[in-house]
Amino acid sequence: LNYAEAVLTRARELNTLNKDHYANLARLQNFWFGRVSQEPARLQSALDWYKQGVAIAPQDVTILNEYAGTVALMGSYLRNQGSEAEAQTYFQQASDLLAKSKELDPRYADTDLRVTEVLRLQGRTAEAVDRYVAQVQANPHALDGEIAQLADGLRDEPDQLRRLREAYSQAASATPDDAALQSYIGLMSVRLNDLPGAATAFGRWTEIQP
Repeated sequence: LNYAEAVLTRARELNTLNKDHYANLARLQNFWFGRVSQEPARLQSALDWYKQGVAIAPQDVTILNEYAGTVALMGSYLRNQGSEAEAQTYFQQASDLLAKSKELDPRYADTDLRVTEVLRLQGRTAEAVDRYVAQVQANPHALDGEIAQLADGLRDEPDQLRRLREAYSQAASATPDDAALQSYIGLMSVRLNDLPGAATAFGRWTEIQP
């Protein structure tokens, strides 16, 4: 990771106007925080790089949304540390950034997902799950990239996780040959400690996609 950081830093030095260098440095710091160290300095470094990337490319909604997601992550970290007031300041900043992104590109679906994630990180879980359920009803694969993280994040609130699983069960009933939906139902069932339900879903998955 130190070597990767050095390479990306050198790339940025060679071309300081390339927005991707800032985004990649921020992504590296996010990975470092989430998977390796949990050092808040890494998260702050990600925020600093994203801020510079947004300054270089203020209309790039991908970078803007990733910046908002990292701001929300800092809010979650502070909330877990007991700094509720400071955390709410970060959550509000994340919401403001996402509102700006929505103005720039109303059709960019990632924005709605990130707005919902901010609600979940704030502790407004029922509101977040309302939105997740609506998104699954509109498009059963809207949360494909987030489902493992969601299952982990909601495992301490089993009633809400059951609501999300039910949305997937209804979607799977409408499209019974969709193997991915069965895998998601199985994943959530494991998090709910419903092992018979998980075995049924995973069994159906292997029947569809042996």
